[in-house]
Amino acid sequence: MVEKIEAAAEDVIGIANIVWERPDVIPCTPIIRVALLALLVLAGIGGFRPKAILGFKFNQVLLAIVRDQKNRSRTKIAVTFRIPIVKTRRSSKGTKAKW
Repeated sequence: MVEKIEAAAEDVIGIANIVWERPDVIPCTPIIRVALLALLVLAGIGGFRPKAILGFKFNQVLLAIVRDQKNRSRTKIAVTFRIPIVKTRRSSKGTKAKW
């Protein structure tokens, strides 16, 4: 059994830098570039299956402004992603996908 682990931050940042700073290597429009970077970050931090994040919609993202725990006078943005489970067990066939 292979255990899923998140990608190293340095690897994700390295790939993101190449994608954004070297448009000659990957020629595409800026909106496609941003979408690719978003998929890269989601795949890197979550280890999600590609099918789960390819159909990602804005209503699956919840943004909130929260107070910084170390400095209560500052605020931060917190993000919650709702990624559907695409791999189902045989016993759950025919039921609605869970988040």
